[in-house]
Amino acid sequence: MRKLLFFALLILTGASVGCKTRSAIPAPPSPTPPPTAFTINAGSAPRIAVIKATVSASSVADRSYAQSLSSRIAQWIIQNGVPVKTLSDEDVIAGKLRGFSVALLAYSPHPTPALLSALQRHLKAGGKLIVFYGSDPTLAALMDVRLDRYRQTPSLAPWSGWTFIADVPADVPRQIEQFSANIFTVLPAHPKSRIIAYWKTAAGRAPESPPAWLKTPGGFWMTHILQDGDGAAKSQMLLALCGELDPLVWRQAAEAALRQARSLAHHSRNAETLRALDTLEHAASAGKYPEVVREGKRLQEALLIGLACAQRPRRPEFRGVWDHSGTGLYPGDWNRTAKILADSGFQAIFPYCGSPAEALYATPLLPPADAFQKYGDQLDQALRAGHPNGLEVHAWVICWRMETAPAATRARLRRLGRLQVSDTGTPLDWLCPSHPENHSLMRTQIRDIAQRYPVDGIHLDYIRYKDSHHCFCAGCRARFESSIGHSIRHWPADVRSGPLQDRYSAWRCEQINSLVAEVAQDLKGIRKDLKLSAAVWGYYPLCIKSIGQDWGAWLRLGDLDFACPMNYTADAGQFTRWVKTQTALPGASGKIMAGLGVTAMESRLSPAQTIEQIQILRHTGASGFLLFDLNSTLEREILPYLRMGITAP
Repeated sequence: MRKLLFFALLILTGASVGCKTRSAIPAPPSPTPPPTAFTINAGSAPRIAVIKATVSASSVADRSYAQSLSSRIAQWIIQNGVPVKTLSDEDVIAGKLRGFSVALLAYSPHPTPALLSALQRHLKAGGKLIVFYGSDPTLAALMDVRLDRYRQTPSLAPWSGWTFIADVPADVPRQIEQFSANIFTVLPAHPKSRIIAYWKTAAGRAPESPPAWLKTPGGFWMTHILQDGDGAAKSQMLLALCGELDPLVWRQAAEAALRQARSLAHHSRNAETLRALDTLEHAASAGKYPEVVREGKRLQEALLIGLACAQRPRRPEFRGVWDHSGTGLYPGDWNRTAKILADSGFQAIFPYCGSPAEALYATPLLPPADAFQKYGDQLDQALRAGHPNGLEVHAWVICWRMETAPAATRARLRRLGRLQVSDTGTPLDWLCPSHPENHSLMRTQIRDIAQRYPVDGIHLDYIRYKDSHHCFCAGCRARFESSIGHSIRHWPADVRSGPLQDRYSAWRCEQINSLVAEVAQDLKGIRKDLKLSAAVWGYYPLCIKSIGQDWGAWLRLGDLDFACPMNYTADAGQFTRWVKTQTALPGASGKIMAGLGVTAMESRLSPAQTIEQIQILRHTGASGFLLFDLNSTLEREILPYLRMGITAP
């Protein structure tokens, strides 16, 4: 295996993949492995479950936070080729954890007795748990640890990660970076429970450092949640922990590493590559799965560099990035973010600026978001950094959603009939699009940005209903009845699935269409060069009835300067079908900037998959693309390969 890295370096010198060739190559197919290739017998059924807190999270904010944590952890495990199933608390209570060997509690602040009983059954059946940031004494007892205390970060030397000590699972990274402001420590409560990692500061681990990780008879326990950042190391750590608890997970990862190496090797079928693959095959057949994963990744890296260097940039081509945080990669330092994007060949940044509930820019119309209070006017800073670096700045505005508004504000709006209601009468913390005051609020907010900031465009998001079950509030009923000229006897049945279904569906669409048209008119009246774009659902025209989003009409009528369909899938075939349909729409020529879900919950793209999807959209007639989302994973794991060739400045 020690020869493998040498082979990989030789591969990079080959004329077929060298960085000097820059020859365009087709999207990588999935080659059929040779008859002697190692094949897995473990199957592709998930053995790992990530539990998403629902009943164990007491507030909407906690549930949203728990969902983001569980999604991130699931994606980190999936990156290793290991299948994962996400289960809710209700799923676990209903017995759906049966058959899974390992379950991860990403964040369960208040586990209920029913959930704890289900977890106990899982442990008694031989299953294992990985718990993050628990403070429940019953859960601690189940895992053979005892609760210690809540601790806040030392002010002069904050915790910056943890260091694993001796006797840890195979291939766990020695150190991992993470800035944690608070932890809840636990201590061993069983002869076989032991501390395996300690928190460290920038100066390193001190003798009094608190424990970060414990191994117990029931699995593993971390004294904080697993935050974003240092993604490659955390992905490797999760594989090592899960593989320690269930060795079959290592076999699944080994098969995936071989499959990915074979796919990339399609572009470099030289003797060195074939010998490297053969070495991997023999190691896999001998059951050396961690070694196969480790060396397979090294081979993939070498092949990936060759693939990336062989690409050519296309001009003209629109290249943008969504920034969901609104603060750039380094909060407080937009210049650094702008330079990274410009050096990577991108020309536009779409920073989140606000919603009807909050603003990351200076305005008397809305309450300031936390990011504004901490770092100042983010839109102004993005513009001051973006324009000198040649980046367009498009203000990303979320429409209708009010979840982040104070509870008192939401309660007041509900009393005024301005929030949505489902077809079963359940309230939703979104503004109702048909309410005149809500319509006016969105237009005023967007005009305010366009008039006071030199943005290059306005980017609308959530310009739709949540789903087909909204909105059926009393205001919608009155306004729809007024539009058709008569009352409705059976509400909402007559419009939900009865004789007025089609008319109501069209009326819902019109509430959204009219706002887009009026915003477009407003912007042209402010500055002729202002661009209006929107993040839209990829599966058009199904989204017309389901969410009231007829973005094909916005293009056809000239209301949008361009659309950004969120084509979040790792399936190349599905991505191709979506883009072909989108670029063929009337009025879509030159106006489709496809969204790639590089780190979206629905998809997690490798560098090779990202390159492949860019090739596909070029071949199918799209004029550019946006990547979701601007974060450390995109910066460290994707952009370096793109700027080697396909987006080279």
